[in-house]
Amino acid sequence: MTEYYLAVDGYWRNWERNTAWLMRELVFAMINGNPYIKDKPSSPRDIFKIKDDKIQRQDKMEKKVSPEELEEVRKKLIQFRDGTT
Repeated sequence: MTEYYLAVDGYWRNWERNTAWLMRELVFAMINGNPYIKDKPSSPRDIFKIKDDKIQRQDKMEKKVSPEELEEVRKKLIQFRDGTT
């Protein structure tokens, strides 16, 4: 019985990834383009939520670089510039 629930959950995630986000983007564009709608959402995520919204994407995550890493990169770039690598 648990295999059935896993299959349904996978089907639902697949549907969200292939269809739901696209529908949400289209609805958002249609709402923003309609001059008769006064209370417009600020982003497509305000229309409805999907499971992938909870996942932080790598390109959106803020990356912290330590001063030691910056110094190491600076040294490598200087060596590359001077041809000593």
